[in-house]
Amino acid sequence: MRASHLDNRKKPTNAYKYILGYSRIETQDKGQNLDRTRPAGQVVMMDRSISKSNRGTLLGLLCHGDPDRCYRVRGKALPLCARCIAFYPLFLISAILSIPLFLILSFEALTMTIAFVLLVCPLVVDGCTQYFGLRTSNNLLRTITGALAGLGCGLSLSYLSVRLLQGLIDL
Repeated sequence: MRASHLDNRKKPTNAYKYILGYSRIETQDKGQNLDRTRPAGQVVMMDRSISKSNRGTLLGLLCHGDPDRCYRVRGKALPLCARCIAFYPLFLISAILSIPLFLILSFEALTMTIAFVLLVCPLVVDGCTQYFGLRTSNNLLRTITGALAGLGCGLSLSYLSVRLLQGLIDL
């Protein structure tokens, strides 16, 4: 194909890109051509569904492992993103350690629902605003929202488990 023919192609809309799991990367037009193979300012489509290193593994099911959203150790990206690095440990710790708390103390279901929503809401807001391109997040914010959501999900899981077991024992 000729280069002029490629320039006249219809560009996909933002909705199309978001639906297919693509995000947009643009180089700066201020003379800073970060990618020497493309002219500055050209839109580049990249697939960010699952990183190649995590495909076909258990980590690929747990996390996308996008290198741009992962912490780095000695220049190499960790296999879990910043959000998942905080989510999974806090989920496990809070689920295990809160079981004795729920056995001793009695909480209303509404209280636990409100706690769950308040703890998970920051992750949802951060993820949605980032996904729809309203703003960009950073790894520190992703870690904090992941930790809060992990805490909320772990508490909710242990609360539901304790209440289910208490209901079965009372039968």
